[in-house]
Amino acid sequence: MTDHSFELQKTIFSKLNTDTTIKNTLSATVHDHVPQGTAFPYIVIGEETMTDDESTKDIDFNNFTLTIHVFSRNRGRKEAKNIMARIYELLHRQSLSVTGATHVNTRFEFSDIVREEDGLTYHGVQRFRTILHD
Repeated sequence: MTDHSFELQKTIFSKLNTDTTIKNTLSATVHDHVPQGTAFPYIVIGEETMTDDESTKDIDFNNFTLTIHVFSRNRGRKEAKNIMARIYELLHRQSLSVTGATHVNTRFEFSDIVREEDGLTYHGVQRFRTILHD
């Protein structure tokens, strides 16, 4: 089985990080590791799981679940929801170019927004499922 995990992460990072709506209109930054003191709002490419998805003798199919986190300190959930809506638009059922692999599809699975224990930060969570093959 070929592991396309890092190439998929790079593709997702690039797609979000180069989007002018996320950068300019929503003023969010995108991270894999969040540096201390990062200004809100920001997006974190988070947890990932990879499983075999009915590979054949000749072709490996990889099934990835990828969690994306949004952090906002704006009053109310509106800012987090707007950022999450844009992430949804950029990833759900959109074509992705992943180096070394063929993208089959990416689909939204769920989202949730909770208030962190600090009482100031809203934490949005989205999960997407992506299928790639060699």
